[in-house]
Amino acid sequence: MIRSTANLTIPRDRNGRFENHTLPAYGRHSDNLETTVIQLYTKGITTAEIAELIEKMYGAHYSKAMVSNMTKAVNEQVQAFQQRRLASLFEENEILKKVLGFLAQK
Repeated sequence: MIRSTANLTIPRDRNGRFENHTLPAYGRHSDNLETTVIQLYTKGITTAEIAELIEKMYGAHYSKAMVSNMTKAVNEQVQAFQQRRLASLFEENEILKKVLGFLAQK
């Protein structure tokens, strides 16, 4: 077994403390990145495209499976949005037109 030592120089402030502002203490990931992944997914970007984008922007490798696991939280909402009845939106639009037309006459 080979043993070696490494000398690390950790930047500290005037009080001799070091605080990591990128990730919270003992954190392994950033919620901001997960939020961004979810937002991209809800806009219709594929998991493969998101993984590629993260690698280009941050240099961190995220597999398609990792991205897919992050998006499971909103998957039901995305599917409900994609399967919504457009007829009801058009009906609401027609009602709005009638109300606005009625108000314009007054």
